[in-house]
Amino acid sequence: MRNAFVLLFAIITIIGNSQTATTVNKHLKITVPVGLKPMTESQAIQRNQPKASYADETNQVILAISERSDTIKSDIDYKGIKGKGDNTNIALEKEFYKATLAAMYEDITFIQDTIIQVDETTLVMYQFDAVVKGKTTTGTEVTTRKYNFITHAYKGKKKFIVTFYCPLTKKDDWIEIIQNTMKTIEL
Repeated sequence: MRNAFVLLFAIITIIGNSQTATTVNKHLKITVPVGLKPMTESQAIQRNQPKASYADETNQVILAISERSDTIKSDIDYKGIKGKGDNTNIALEKEFYKATLAAMYEDITFIQDTIIQVDETTLVMYQFDAVVKGKTTTGTEVTTRKYNFITHAYKGKKKFIVTFYCPLTKKDDWIEIIQNTMKTIEL
């Protein structure tokens, strides 16, 4: 009887953590974890998220996808480093963005900041815990600790930003799932 219970629990866990491939638009495909549902346009606007956003039933776990046409500038010129308008500037852009993240948050601990290549797509991945400060609608100061995973996906001059975040208390539930999700990005 105990073995049957363990087997049933394992099956439920596998089904509960399964994922579904989603084509976001004609340029991007990603596997969205089960448990995250598309936000309506009004929900995305209310939460200040891009149109292609997904959330759990509590709206605390968010996966947001945005396209950037202002991708790697054709003439990045920073202290004599001149860009060619292709992916040669990704390492430089990665360091600028990491410094921006460090300046945006009160307290940030990087778990990962790396560049990987998947077929013809370059992925820049930032994984970190950070403190987010803000105000409620009543003006009360709120401090929240969040787990974040941001991936910049590049192919040629196209760039997509895939952002995942959740309260730090839910990190253990999501970290492995979202690490696998970020590796499914296809451009």
